[in-house]
Amino acid sequence: VKKGHDFVNWQIDGVPVDFDTYVVEKDVTLVATYEAQQYNVIFIAETGEVLATVNGNPSYAGTFEFGSTITAESLNVVCPTETHRFVEWTYGGVRYGNYDENGKFVDFTITEEYPDGLTLTAKWQRQYRVTLVSNESESTDIFVDEGNTLNASDIDNPIWYGYVFEYWLDGATRFESMTMTEDILLTAKWHLDTFKITYKIEGQPDEINEIEYLTKIYNFLDPVIDGFVVSRWTHEDGSAIKMPYVVEGDETIVAVLTAVVENENYFNFTSNGDGYSVSFKDEFKSDSTVTAIKIPDTYNGKPVSRVIGRAFLNAVYLEKVELGANVVAIESGAFMNCSGLKVMSITASVNTINQGAFAGCTRLTRIAVSDLNTCFTNDNGDGILYEINSDDEYVLVA
Repeated sequence: VKKGHDFVNWQIDGVPVDFDTYVVEKDVTLVATYEAQQYNVIFIAETGEVLATVNGNPSYAGTFEFGSTITAESLNVVCPTETHRFVEWTYGGVRYGNYDENGKFVDFTITEEYPDGLTLTAKWQRQYRVTLVSNESESTDIFVDEGNTLNASDIDNPIWYGYVFEYWLDGATRFESMTMTEDILLTAKWHLDTFKITYKIEGQPDEINEIEYLTKIYNFLDPVIDGFVVSRWTHEDGSAIKMPYVVEGDETIVAVLTAVVENENYFNFTSNGDGYSVSFKDEFKSDSTVTAIKIPDTYNGKPVSRVIGRAFLNAVYLEKVELGANVVAIESGAFMNCSGLKVMSITASVNTINQGAFAGCTRLTRIAVSDLNTCFTNDNGDGILYEINSDDEYVLVA
């Protein structure tokens, strides 16, 4: 008798023996041969329905030899709904088979005799669905066992480029935890991420700004550099930047500088007694090659002290005008409609700026005032200029 096997016959040297005709003439060794018993294994759920496939084929049962091993890979469990998960096989109410350290079914080996067949029952665990909505186009589901506690810290934080995850919302309330007794939908709360925009200017320290994702920049704030003007900004590879510039990641942008030219031939000079008043010659106002100029400090040995009214009227190609060291007054409308003018430096000597001096200068984003100037200020670094009156109050000028 051999457990799990049926006796077949006796053999001598591999040949079956017929004891009705066999005559013993010498010592011999008889070897018993067996064949493994076959058992019908039925797979059912706790409710009795069939729920497994055997070796990939839909079936409620399979025939297996004594000693054979059935693995989880060959025995696919079909759960009745996605809100249930398979826990274990049981036989006679007792867990059956081998399981890993996480309690996941691995395999079972038939080591007992089952003359009436082996019926294995699947044990289920009820689960509830947690729908995680990351954004308008992305969502995923996870399932949590009934009665278990789901904490916010148990959920992996989602990733969405350009945004920073804050927390999960249950409706309008921040989700912290819950004991699972029903399905739930959670929505991710985000805020815009920031990226580093590095402004690289030759001869100057890099300026780094943290700017929110998808911010549109219509004009870059050009620096005030003595003797130069930023004619344009480019990507680091030299390619042109399309405006408005949209912040989509960390980037370095590079200033292309144009040198300021000091040339008396650009100007008309009119004597005003102690010195000269200056205006821009009409022939250069429409010259696209003249973009950055400096008003001379002196002419014929006398100071250039005033910029006359409408001196630069409609000089649309000028991007920067540097005042001479002796300019004390900028008269009304001096730079009217200089729509290309981007930066302006107010020197220490300037004590008068008349009304409308910069009217129509739509690109003028930065006005820099000398630290030695006691009449005007622009301590915000923006394009707003204030006059300091006798009461030390700031009065808007431009």
